[in-house]
Amino acid sequence: MSHTVSQQSVDEDRRNRDALVEAMHRLDLAWMAPQCGRPGPWRQLLSQRLQEVCRLLEEHARQLESPQGLMSQIAQQEPRLLDRIEQLRREHRELVASARELQQLVDKEPAEDPLQLRQQVERFLKALREHNARENDLIYEALETDVGVGD
Repeated sequence: MSHTVSQQSVDEDRRNRDALVEAMHRLDLAWMAPQCGRPGPWRQLLSQRLQEVCRLLEEHARQLESPQGLMSQIAQQEPRLLDRIEQLRREHRELVASARELQQLVDKEPAEDPLQLRQQVERFLKALREHNARENDLIYEALETDVGVGD
């Protein structure tokens, strides 16, 4: 790996990404949990898991986009990826905003219809998974180029 993309940044991103994926899994389990007859505790669990995902998503975006972060390093090393990097940055902002809006719906009194909440959480998680896949592809492409084929 060249001096442009540091192994420390790659490792930090991997740790942050792993924590976010684990939190997404916990949110996935929470929205699927039975709530019949106990919507209060179900919504409370959903709210906690959503808060965790939102916090980790914000940390992930902040770390990745910081001047010393992995995306900034990739942008410097691989200018051809700048459009995709900017798209991912926009998506970070959109996903954080979506998580906050969803949090308000989950915490809203009177409570939203559980079926609608489940559908909205499912859509949010799908969008976040698709974003993560695009981000992983970009990082892999940049690091593969950095290491070089046949090295």
